Amino acid sequence: MIRSFLCLFLAFAFTSTFAQTTFSGWITEETGSPVPNAIIIANDSVVAVSTEDGTFSFNGNYQKVKIQVRHTGFQPFYRVIQPKGNEVKLKFELDYLQLSEVLIEEKARTDNLQKLSAKDISEIPSASGDFIQQVLGAQAGVAINNELSASYSVRGGSYDENLVYVNGIRVYRPFLVRAGQQEGLSFINSAMVENINFSAGGFAARYGDKMSSVLDITYKKPKKFEGEAELGLMGGNFAAGSASLDGKWTYIGGIRYRANGLLLGSLETRGEYQPQFWDAQFYGTHQLSDKTEIGLLAVHSNNRFRFVPQTRETDFGGFAQALKFTVFFDGQEESRQSATTTALEINHQFSNRSKLNVTLSNFGTVQTENFDIVGQYRLDETNRDFGSDEFGDVVRNLGIGGFLNNARNRIDGNVSSIQARHSYSLGRHFIRTGASYSIENFTEKVKEYQYVDSADYSIPRDPNQLLVFENLRARNKLNTSRIQFFAEDEWKIDLPKDAELAINAGFRGHYYQYNNQFVAGPRASIAFYPKIINQINDSLSVNREMVVRLSYGQYYQPPFYRDLRSLNGVISPDIRAQKSTHYVLSLEYGLIIWDRPFKLLSEFYYKDYDNLIPYELENVRIRYYGENSAKGYATGFDVKLNGEFIEGLESWLSLGVLSTEEDLFNDREEIYLNSDGDTIPSFSFNKTPVDTIVNFPGFIPRPTDQRLRFGMFFRDQMPGFEDLTVQLNFLFGTGLPFGPPDFNRYKDILRTTSYKRVDVGFSKEFIKAGKEYSGLRKNLKSLNFSVEILNLLDAQNVVNHTWIKDVSGGQFAIPNYLTRRRINLKLTALF
Repeated sequence: MIRSFLCLFLAFAFTSTFAQTTFSGWITEETGSPVPNAIIIANDSVVAVSTEDGTFSFNGNYQKVKIQVRHTGFQPFYRVIQPKGNEVKLKFELDYLQLSEVLIEEKARTDNLQKLSAKDISEIPSASGDFIQQVLGAQAGVAINNELSASYSVRGGSYDENLVYVNGIRVYRPFLVRAGQQEGLSFINSAMVENINFSAGGFAARYGDKMSSVLDITYKKPKKFEGEAELGLMGGNFAAGSASLDGKWTYIGGIRYRANGLLLGSLETRGEYQPQFWDAQFYGTHQLSDKTEIGLLAVHSNNRFRFVPQTRETDFGGFAQALKFTVFFDGQEESRQSATTTALEINHQFSNRSKLNVTLSNFGTVQTENFDIVGQYRLDETNRDFGSDEFGDVVRNLGIGGFLNNARNRIDGNVSSIQARHSYSLGRHFIRTGASYSIENFTEKVKEYQYVDSADYSIPRDPNQLLVFENLRARNKLNTSRIQFFAEDEWKIDLPKDAELAINAGFRGHYYQYNNQFVAGPRASIAFYPKIINQINDSLSVNREMVVRLSYGQYYQPPFYRDLRSLNGVISPDIRAQKSTHYVLSLEYGLIIWDRPFKLLSEFYYKDYDNLIPYELENVRIRYYGENSAKGYATGFDVKLNGEFIEGLESWLSLGVLSTEEDLFNDREEIYLNSDGDTIPSFSFNKTPVDTIVNFPGFIPRPTDQRLRFGMFFRDQMPGFEDLTVQLNFLFGTGLPFGPPDFNRYKDILRTTSYKRVDVGFSKEFIKAGKEYSGLRKNLKSLNFSVEILNLLDAQNVVNHTWIKDVSGGQFAIPNYLTRRRINLKLTALF
């Protein structure tokens, strides 16, 4: 009996051992580079972690096994396998997650550049249709306060302080846009994007001269036929690309159209909105030889915005005094923007170590702005008694008046440039050098005025003549050039205990002919990579990715055309380059939460400003003072956590705290007192000044001083219906400074209400990538139908204020609100 049992036991043990299967293979990302520290899960149990070269191996006795591969910043990979035999070879290629933050290739890990995902960004609910903007909104340090515009602020800087590149070509924003609804399509076509690199500060010398951030976009070079089509209630786009059989030719092109009248219909100013925005883009490459490649980028856009206003009603104020502002309009406005960008690049590989890029580019634009708007307004106080049958009705009139806004503006601009960049690998060093020369030509005609009448008095009041409130007349012509150059070196140093030190050091110079100024400054970054071991279970551990980085740099911003224009519309020849010195300390750390990978990014920063050009922000239009008359600073910290809060779906949380202020030189406030001790102007009849008080304001908040920002993007799936997903995008920001439109910056210390916006999208995936279909569906990679509820909470967000002034000097700030709740339908297909 014992012998029989022993034989049976040995036979069972032998069979079990024989049934053990060895699973081995390697894990790579899209470009073929290995992915270390990826977690391999078999039937809900962690069984292996990939090595530095991306390989893994584990044993198991499985008749059927569900294998999952997880790594922070990549799409989770799933595969069900029925092993046959004793050995199974596997290869997994991971896709980048949307909104993820992944370190770029080894030779660029020394600076503050973050690689963001370009996949599936069209799933993000967006009012503007600019999905790149929504991806940026997920990044630490970025503030978005206008859903109608592609503009964004980074750590207290204006939008003009941000660099944007597409395939190494500088991108310019429209010059004459006043409001977000006029802006139209942004330059970047998200359906053509391959890579997105972004830095919120402390970026390397190879990037140009701006004081805040850099966004570097690379368009796709398709390996086979692919395309994307999208159709919604506010427009659509179509993009497709392919490559020749021998791979020597690649091309991709796209057409976009947007008419967001549905969205603009929610604004308080009622009327006939006719926005029509479209563009066409093409990018192609040809391999001339094994070492030489040429590429062509061509973009043409045409934005037309026409608006015939009719009426406006705005309720504002509080419990103490509820007010209603009513306007009846006559007239119309029309703006047009036409721009063409072309670029020809030549890439030559001298050797495995040496590469040269030469690019010729040209940007041309014609922009016009014409409007004649007449308005008759009244300001009333309304009943605030909740128990009254007349609640909300007008109690008394506080003032009436009218205004006339007129403009006939036009700008013609052209920027031609040639740039050369060379990279060379020498042992542990990677050296980049480059230079560029550009010619800038601008011709502008400025003709606009604003007339204000209040209770039969023209403001400003003069009994002897009729004066307008603001009058600009200018004819500007600018023909100038600039030269830029840089050099930088990256290298690594091995430290004890498998730690690593990576250094990036360089400098950048800039000569601007118009003001005959040359500026140059150093930039450097030191990154420390310790080896941190986290235990997954009793037998497995993983080296968590951790980076401690310290960055320093001097960032000069020589003036461009808009910076040169003063408040009276005339360009100023005395403008010098603005300067910002960056100090950034950052920490990136990989975490394991709920047995899933997460990534934590935190950065502390301080920016010291010098030679600032003060400006005031009117919706999206920046009006510069035309002189270097301020100094300032920006300081704060940003934190972001991203990972799979819901298994298999990437989400994120971000928080930013900021303080940015400036001190204008020689600014002063004079307060006049009458004999009664009252200030003038006042509501007193005694207007004779007998005394003067002089105040020196000192540091005041910059127009982008948003003290607190919080953002969340959350994704979820319906249990049991994985093809139904929900995407929620939430943004919160405290109020921004503002003040009366008299261009006295020390008065801009009031605060708007906070910016609150929740956009939610519900998506149904009818065709899912990776599954096989028959009929027409087999030609599609995916088909997705979405319902977007924009501004779910119907929040009234303020973009700026209309100021009403009466003859006695009293002023009222009337808030101008952004869009209200709207529903958009969208169908997206990938093929």
